[in-house]
Amino acid sequence: MENIIKTVKVFESKSNYHNGEDIGQGFVVIVNPLPTTGHQKWQVAQAIRYALENLVLEDE
Repeated sequence: MENIIKTVKVFESKSNYHNGEDIGQGFVVIVNPLPTTGHQKWQVAQAIRYALENLVLEDE
């Protein structure tokens, strides 16, 4: 099966809003083309989760 994802962009956000409430800073991931089915969206979310699950951030 061919990978349908052509580009992935990651942006840092100083504030994120959910239902009008500022829930803090974080990252936004833009996937192109946008997954269209619930299963595709789940696959992308799982891939991001697995990629970050064991990540250890090091101080500079």
